[in-house]
Amino acid sequence: LRGHEISGRQNVFPVKISYNGKSVTGTGFLDTGNQLYEPVSREGVTIVQYELFAKMLSDKEQAEFSKAMHEMEPELFGKLLLRYIPFHSIGKDNDYLLGVRADDLEIRIRDKETVHTGKVWLGIYNRYLSSDGGYEMLLHSKIFGK
Repeated sequence: LRGHEISGRQNVFPVKISYNGKSVTGTGFLDTGNQLYEPVSREGVTIVQYELFAKMLSDKEQAEFSKAMHEMEPELFGKLLLRYIPFHSIGKDNDYLLGVRADDLEIRIRDKETVHTGKVWLGIYNRYLSSDGGYEMLLHSKIFGK
């Protein structure tokens, strides 16, 4: 897949996340270095800023989600279908992302052409992914099946 360009950026795509009957639109960067996998299913994980994901949650769900992000409370799994996904990054040897199973990602790769992923794992990140706000998601390197 040849890189899409938004505002002078390569490999940046408009993305619509569908989760529990709600949706939100943001910008995803195809990160060829994103090799993060959910440990049980071994499926790729797309990383999403919490600020964007939270727009689809009720106040109660936001409170539960925030507690799960900070306290690692396994009893919350049943309410929001959460998983903890281990990862490491620069400056952090061992950490985790709170994972949720989105119903679909709709990625617009050209003006009138979209790709639907179907069910996909999202790792929710509670910091900014882009220093200049150019994107809110790091799409998994194999999101397009390659």
